[in-house]
Amino acid sequence: MAGRRNTSGGGVFDAFQPILHFMDLPRLTDAAAESFACIAGYCRPWRRMAISSSTTSEGYRTRVTIDRPARLGALSSPLLPGISGRFDHANVLELDLHFGGLSSADELAVLSGENRIAVRAQNDVWEIIGFLSAEEVAPKRWWLSGLMRGLSGTQDATAAGALARSVCVVLDDSIVPLGLGGEERGRSLNWLAESLGSNGDRVGPHVFAGGERAETPMAPVHLRAERRSDGDIAIGWTRRGRIDADGWEASDIPLDEPQERYRLDLMAGGAVVEERRGDRAVLPLSGRRRACRFRHAAGGDRFDRQADGARRSTRHSGALGDQSLITRR
Repeated sequence: MAGRRNTSGGGVFDAFQPILHFMDLPRLTDAAAESFACIAGYCRPWRRMAISSSTTSEGYRTRVTIDRPARLGALSSPLLPGISGRFDHANVLELDLHFGGLSSADELAVLSGENRIAVRAQNDVWEIIGFLSAEEVAPKRWWLSGLMRGLSGTQDATAAGALARSVCVVLDDSIVPLGLGGEERGRSLNWLAESLGSNGDRVGPHVFAGGERAETPMAPVHLRAERRSDGDIAIGWTRRGRIDADGWEASDIPLDEPQERYRLDLMAGGAVVEERRGDRAVLPLSGRRRACRFRHAAGGDRFDRQADGARRSTRHSGALGDQSLITRR
């Protein structure tokens, strides 16, 4: 996102032409959901920026300032769909950075939140990735390995992958929350960036709505099925959460939503034959019901976890968020 040329007499290299990325990030900490609507900015030469917003084309008010340049870059090669839930030592993320450098970290540090980078995937979702090793293989070109992909519930972005030249943002203190109020979550606003240098140049407006990804329920995991002696099948799964879900002390994680609810799609031959909703992490399926619903399908029973995050509904204020699951035969 480039700004306009400086017409105040300075040279072209002094023009205020920042690179800005408005980011609707998943919940990374226990902070309020709207605080994960963020902005990352960089320009050369570096100037501090004031970020303002308005619901119209006038009446802008300053929301935040960017005091540090963000480490922005782009993939130099495609990032293919990959695994999540464990370190990937087979693949490498290759990117070019506009500014700054990267460093390696040990496994415990990465598992504790160090070395995080966001990559904009083909489904326009930011994938959160941790990495163990960073190596500069050419000026400003980096190879990242020991990847931990799909963090903070971004497995849908992992499944989508990212093309070469896709945007990368190193997640650190230079990434600034936009200061949205709870009532502004999900609302499209016009945003301007203004140089705080002597010229006071301004670029924009940029239209952005954020604060929703941090309220998107995570898809369940560990889908399992047990065939009972009477021929019925009990389908179960494990609930995930966005808040305080990494502790080892409690027998269960806190509930993110006002109520625990799930949507399940029963499928046969690639088509949904029934949609069911429930409030427990288990679905009983009788033999008679299976015979009725799947009488046109051939083969044995097969059950798969839904991997497409687009099927998960976003929770807005006052509404219930569903966690989605899919079963196939």
